[in-house]
Amino acid sequence: MWIVSKSGQDKNTVGQPTYHANSDPLPFQFWHRHASITQDAIFVDVDYPPLIGRKRDRILTDDVLRDALLQTNMHPAQPPIYIRSDRYLALGCDLRDLTALERLLKSEINAACSSFLFVAEVSVTYMPTSEADALIRWASSFTHGAYTDLNKFAPAPDSMQLASACWSSTYPRAHVTLLHKLC
Repeated sequence: MWIVSKSGQDKNTVGQPTYHANSDPLPFQFWHRHASITQDAIFVDVDYPPLIGRKRDRILTDDVLRDALLQTNMHPAQPPIYIRSDRYLALGCDLRDLTALERLLKSEINAACSSFLFVAEVSVTYMPTSEADALIRWASSFTHGAYTDLNKFAPAPDSMQLASACWSSTYPRAHVTLLHKLC
């Protein structure tokens, strides 16, 4: 899940950029393509600790990504914070542990003076529905917060995407709970 925080701004001024499914690494694309609306934004990437560790390693070994990150004034970081800079944070946290997520987020960002745009890619798709609902409710609880999802949950009824999603939701280890009811 990406959390985009913009200090001192109302949630309506965060911007309405166009998102697409291949948004990873989202901040790097936005710094390049939408510099004017992201200059005060802090991108926070939250994922399971082993995954965020791999993302950190990938970012730091890719010349283009590393160079972009180095321009954001990097600071020392130790897990559960895997990367810390003035414009990017990589947090290792289970999205189902909302207490830990909120504690981590508030330790790094002044939530009272910030607006948040919570952007989920596939994170909520693979969570049990009750936990996905809790995460969305939590994101909505921020005074200046908004939630959006990059996935298409309801493609055309006769589409191959829906058929594939419905098939995979019945296949072991590929439980897609949010699409299951559509099938």
